[in-house]
Amino acid sequence: MILSDKAIRQLGIITPCEERGKQSGMSYGLGPCGYDLRVAMPVPIFGYGQVLTPHGSGILLAPGQGVLLGTRELFDMPDAVVGFVKDKSTWARRGLLNAQAVVEPGWRGHLSVFVCNRGDDDLAILDGDPIAQVVFLVLDSVPEAVYTGKYQDQGPGPQPAKFE
Repeated sequence: MILSDKAIRQLGIITPCEERGKQSGMSYGLGPCGYDLRVAMPVPIFGYGQVLTPHGSGILLAPGQGVLLGTRELFDMPDAVVGFVKDKSTWARRGLLNAQAVVEPGWRGHLSVFVCNRGDDDLAILDGDPIAQVVFLVLDSVPEAVYTGKYQDQGPGPQPAKFE
């Protein structure tokens, strides 16, 4: 069963759990059946063009470039809930795709999302822009073991891969 906005809010999965809003022409926060995550832009991000606009600062991603970004939201996944990270359709229509990830039951932390510009034009990603959607599903029962791995309690900002 896919969780509704009411269930996501009630379970306290995401902090801050923002109501529906808009930035850069895209929705963020609670949706009817998921949550649209926002970028928490570290300053500076080296190796990418810096963008300063009247609407904020960010990075310029050239065609073919990818970057690991952190999200503003802190997750506290219930033991019987799993999340699937999906593309934002507005970004996908411009060529920005994310690595589809799974948010495991029991996981806590700030999500890191890898995005890649597969389009033909440079894309500006601003601090606070909606970057991905998470759809939450309830498991048929609590698993025998929930997540306790190396990314538990992951901090804010993009977190690189760990090989332990």
